[in-house]
Amino acid sequence: MPIPPRANSARLEQLFPPVTADPPPQTFELGLVLGGTVSAGAYTAGALDFLLEALEAWHDEPNAPHRVVIKTAAGTSGGAVCTAIMGLLSSRIVPHVDQDDTPPGNDANPTKTHNPLWDLWVNEFQIAKLLRTDDLSADADAGSGVQPNPVQHVPALINCRMIDECGAELATIGSTPGTTLGYFAAPFRAAVTLANLRGIPYQATGIPTIMDFSGAAFVQHDDFAWFAFPNGASPAVTATSIGKREDELWLDGSQAGSGFVGYDVLVGYATASAAMPLGLAARALVRPAEHYSYRPHVQVLPDPPGYKVRWPDPGWDTLVRTAASGAYTFTSVDGGTFNNDPVALVHTALAGLIGRNPPDSSSATRAMFMIDPLADKPQPIDDVGKSLVSVFKNMIPTFIAESRYQTADMELFASDDVYSRFQLVPFRPAADPRDGKVGEPALAGTSLFAAAGWCARAFRVHDFLLGRHNMQAYLHRELMLKADNPLFKNWTLEQRQDYASDDNFERVAVDATTPPNSYYLPVLPDKTGVGLLPLPTWPRNTYNPETLRPMLRNRLEAVIKKLVDDNAHGVLPWLIKLLAVPGVVGIVVDGVVDGFKKELTDAGLI
Repeated sequence: MPIPPRANSARLEQLFPPVTADPPPQTFELGLVLGGTVSAGAYTAGALDFLLEALEAWHDEPNAPHRVVIKTAAGTSGGAVCTAIMGLLSSRIVPHVDQDDTPPGNDANPTKTHNPLWDLWVNEFQIAKLLRTDDLSADADAGSGVQPNPVQHVPALINCRMIDECGAELATIGSTPGTTLGYFAAPFRAAVTLANLRGIPYQATGIPTIMDFSGAAFVQHDDFAWFAFPNGASPAVTATSIGKREDELWLDGSQAGSGFVGYDVLVGYATASAAMPLGLAARALVRPAEHYSYRPHVQVLPDPPGYKVRWPDPGWDTLVRTAASGAYTFTSVDGGTFNNDPVALVHTALAGLIGRNPPDSSSATRAMFMIDPLADKPQPIDDVGKSLVSVFKNMIPTFIAESRYQTADMELFASDDVYSRFQLVPFRPAADPRDGKVGEPALAGTSLFAAAGWCARAFRVHDFLLGRHNMQAYLHRELMLKADNPLFKNWTLEQRQDYASDDNFERVAVDATTPPNSYYLPVLPDKTGVGLLPLPTWPRNTYNPETLRPMLRNRLEAVIKKLVDDNAHGVLPWLIKLLAVPGVVGIVVDGVVDGFKKELTDAGLI
């Protein structure tokens, strides 16, 4: 079917209001921003597990004086996988995990909890599975629309069959009956960022034609996709609902028509966002080309109303099959490659195209809540040489840093007087503050390019439980607003006395005469009844990195042999064969493992 025309102006304003309406009275809206993780996804999963537990407990109260609603979420890489799981849990209650019940020595056969946050990030990610060699016999380009000659059999450096199997289990959860949960929006809309290797073609128009040149062509690779979890909502447009958006994938495989998909499609997009380039297998995806007609750009103007919304049109005429069928196929890798910045997606979903979330503590009605497990403390920035070696050595760290977040966004998250943005980063408090750890050093699994957690279950358990601990502490001490905020209008004096905190977020006594603007109350009070969660024990001497050496050597040798066999001629085989020279793989493996051991030693883990 050909690509439908863009909707009329009235519908566009429904889909992309300049400013969104305020939440209902006594309702606080949250938009989750989940950053990239690698194995630190265990931390994000733990933090989300406690957040869900706290939301359940608060909304179980028959007389809860206000509501907290997760309206939207967006994630990158491992954060996209967590976003997808949150979507599944937006209509399901699962057991929460506060300890590891798998007996010692049973790491390969862990105890299933039926909590996908734990079962995926703690139970399933095992290095022995990721370094198997049983994935090197099939056509690695199958499903992409590409038929290379010769056929390629190496999908990635790491075996992703375990990820595929876990994805199938997540999709199965989506097919089970759900229930309406008052602390999630209906529908709950969630986005994943993507690195689109095919790209979306555009052309700068309005330029005088010179021969066959009518405007510069460019291709956009920074991409994203929206999913709608119905949670009882209808896709039909009504007087009070915009229904299914033209730019989203509505999760209901029983519905016919463009844009209705099953949960296997959600899993495909989430794993694509997490497909670390070269390391994890890229994913072939398909979506309605119509989605790209709804990517507005706001232009600032000097005269009222002060802005103009522009709607760029992709140049589908260069993609004949897409223009004819309306279906756009592409291959995607890790969303963090180009877009580790889902902040803008969440901000627009909460506030509108030009709106702003009230930042003042006394008037805030909604907030973005970022969970960033790989945040780090400032480090000295050394001078960089200009030789070939110096430039090459610094290019990859530069690309990584530049793709993370925009400086202006992070400055607002860090500001003490902005209550519309909150950020949770890992922290391990200590009796002496100088011994405390913040950011990556607080996690056990961030060595080996943040993949150490895949190597040791004890690391993953620690990081998940630290996420729960940190989220509870954050709800107690940081996710707070001034008590004169209208959110707390229905709070009784007794409730205020139970939770009131001073400017340092320490408990303080209040009475009926205490001015409400002189103290704070929690946005999400902790009614879980679990008490203060203990700080998990640092997993020292729980893993021997020497166990990695034979598995890594076996995997690399198998990958290189297959690459050599697949590419008998041309320049690439000569480069590959350099690695196949006897002893080279051993040198690479020794360098990786020895560097890993040093990182673990420096972190106090061995």
